[in-house]
Amino acid sequence: MDNKSLATLILLNVVLIAGLAVVTLTPQPVQAQLRGRGEYTMLSGRTKSRSNADVIYLADLNSGKLAAIIYESQNERLTDLGRFDLSHDLEGAGNAR
Repeated sequence: MDNKSLATLILLNVVLIAGLAVVTLTPQPVQAQLRGRGEYTMLSGRTKSRSNADVIYLADLNSGKLAAIIYESQNERLTDLGRFDLSHDLEGAGNAR
């Protein structure tokens, strides 16, 4: 291998390392979401008060929030029962031990 080929290969390696450094070290653009994805748990069950309705509970484990939704099978309709913040209840349970 002559000196010209060796110099060309060294120059190519320097250019590739510089390109890799630029791609790696440049800051990433800001994401649109304010927080990461949540972990959700969904439970379903029957209601005692309504014979033709089922309840769906959705719990966000990261924020400690719970949503309760009723599905009425006759009307094929979802009705929001309410949203609850479980984080306050869970904080009090930790002190009861």
